[in-house]
Amino acid sequence: MRGLFSLAMAAILACGLAACGATDGSRAPRLTPEAELPEDYATAWRAWYEEDASWSSWRSRVEADDGLRDFFTDNLIRVLLLHYGNADLSRAGDLPGPFERARRELLHLSESSGPKLVELGFVGDPVVARLCLELLAEIDDARWTLAVAARLEEGEQEERRRAAEWLASLPHAGAEEERVWQALEGAVLGDEAWSVRAQAVLAVGERALATGALDRGRALLTRALSDEDPLVVRSALRALAASRDRRAFPAVLNLLERLERDGAELALLSAAQRCLGTLSGLGRPRSSADWRRWWAENRQ
Repeated sequence: MRGLFSLAMAAILACGLAACGATDGSRAPRLTPEAELPEDYATAWRAWYEEDASWSSWRSRVEADDGLRDFFTDNLIRVLLLHYGNADLSRAGDLPGPFERARRELLHLSESSGPKLVELGFVGDPVVARLCLELLAEIDDARWTLAVAARLEEGEQEERRRAAEWLASLPHAGAEEERVWQALEGAVLGDEAWSVRAQAVLAVGERALATGALDRGRALLTRALSDEDPLVVRSALRALAASRDRRAFPAVLNLLERLERDGAELALLSAAQRCLGTLSGLGRPRSSADWRRWWAENRQ
């Protein structure tokens, strides 16, 4: 096992403060070989990697030592990513593999892994981002939800779009949830990029359903129906339909009447009709005059 471990170290050790070699400025930092690591770092990592019985005693030391904990978190994330492709191959009754074990430890070391998962989620590809999001959702710490909300307000365009996407499913921020809604409102009503506004609109719908903020969500989504970009409007219609909140019916009906009057594109007219059909439970499209009569008879 020692030989296998030595080979694995070269591939697995992440480039954190304790595991990173010097660079010449033109290449990625060199991963530190096992022999060059501090003895306690190498021994602790070996105990975890080889599932040695001594890991139970090392675990508390890792938790108590900032540097060791940081080193472990970096390497656990690397193991998670390296073994992600094999994670779905495990069968019922099998012992947990490296992916499952790394995931379990990252949840346990959430104080250290939380900020790293947030950062990695914004620089990694969509698959990496999804892994990070799932872990953060399970950690359920308001600090990381707020960290993502801050990216929605301050990041580059793709960062802002991804932050909006994440806020659709990240946990409630407790007493600081208002800050999340302020970030979403700012994105829906004021972001310069249509892709960010459209993603934020969808996040508003999901978050309103998940947190019970239906009134606030409906108010913001109906305002988004006036967006200049058709894709943002279609996202708002999709979110309102998913809410099944009939109190949004008049706003959508007003939109349909305006679209008919202005000769809007078919895709937008169809989206408005689908939304009205879902909210009413009737399904099939009607003229705006027919919808207006139906609402007068059924709004109670």
